Amino acid sequence: YSDNADVTASDKQAEKLADWLHRNARTTKEPRPSLTLEPAAVSGRAGERLGPVTVRTDADQVSVSPPVDAAASGIEVTDEKGAPVTSATNGDRLYFAVPKDTADGTASLAVQATTSVPVGRALAGAGRTQTQILAGSSESTVSARATATWAETGAAPALTARKNCAAGGVDITAANRGDQPFTFELAGTEHTIPAGATRTVTVPVAEDQAYDFTITGPAGFTRTFTGVLDCATSGSVLDRESEGDAGNDIGTQSAQQSVPATTGSATSGLEGDLAETGGSSATPMLAAVAIGLLVVGGGAVFVLRRKTQHTDGE
Repeated sequence: YSDNADVTASDKQAEKLADWLHRNARTTKEPRPSLTLEPAAVSGRAGERLGPVTVRTDADQVSVSPPVDAAASGIEVTDEKGAPVTSATNGDRLYFAVPKDTADGTASLAVQATTSVPVGRALAGAGRTQTQILAGSSESTVSARATATWAETGAAPALTARKNCAAGGVDITAANRGDQPFTFELAGTEHTIPAGATRTVTVPVAEDQAYDFTITGPAGFTRTFTGVLDCATSGSVLDRESEGDAGNDIGTQSAQQSVPATTGSATSGLEGDLAETGGSSATPMLAAVAIGLLVVGGGAVFVLRRKTQHTDGE
C-alpha cells in the first residue's frame, strides 16, 4: 500500500486479492534486451563465405556493422543469399564474405539493438499528501560481436566458450576449418582437432566460482576465457586476446563473448518523458520577473496611499 496507508476494500474478494498481491510482491530488476551471436567465432579459407553466425535477440531489429576496414579489404557481411546486409532480425544467419587471395587474418562484425525499458518518478508533496507516481520509458542499447579467421594453409581454428549448467562447467568449443590438425592445451591436457572437425571440452566449474582458462597452441597461439559461472542468473564468458597472437601462421583468433548476450550502455531518455522536479535554467529569470512585479506593485500601492492622504487633507 502506498505511503503505509491503511486501506480496506469494501469488496471482500478485492481485499483478499490485495492482501495476496502485497504478501507476494518482490523487488526485481527490469529485464534487459537480449542480443547474442552464435557462434561468436568462425573460421575458414579466403574466397569462401565464413559462417553462419546466427542472430538471437528479442528486439524487433538489430543493426549490423561490417569490419572497420571493409572498404579497403573488400570483406562484406552478407545473408544466406550473398547479399550485403546492414540490419537483421532474430534467427537471421550472417556470413563473412572474404575475397579470394586475401592475406591470412581476422575480421569482426558487430550488431546492436535499442529497445525501450520502463522508468518512473515519484513526486511527493511537502505536507501529508499522497505520492504521485509517473511512468514512462527510456532506451537501452545492447551489442554483440563475432569474429572470423581465415588461413591459406594449416589449421584455421575458431574457439568459443559457453556455460553448461547441466554439466556444471564451461564448454570450450574448437572448430578447425583448416587442412591440418589443430592441437591445443587446456587445463593441463592436450587436445587435437582434426581438419574440418569440431570438438567440445567441458571444464568443471563450481557455481559462483571465478575461472580463468588459458588455451595455448602452435606458433604462439594463446586464448584466454575468464568469467564467473552463475547459473542462477545470466552470466558471461569473456575472451581476452593475447598480444602474442599477431603474426602466427594460423591467424588471430577471437571469441568475443559467450552465449549470454553482451550488455551495452543504457541511454537515458527521461527528458521530455516525465515531469521534472526542482529548479531549471529558467528559475533565475522567473525569480527576477517576480521581484520586479513585487517592486512595481509596492510602488503603486505607496503612490495610491500618498494620493489618498493628500485628498483627505484638503
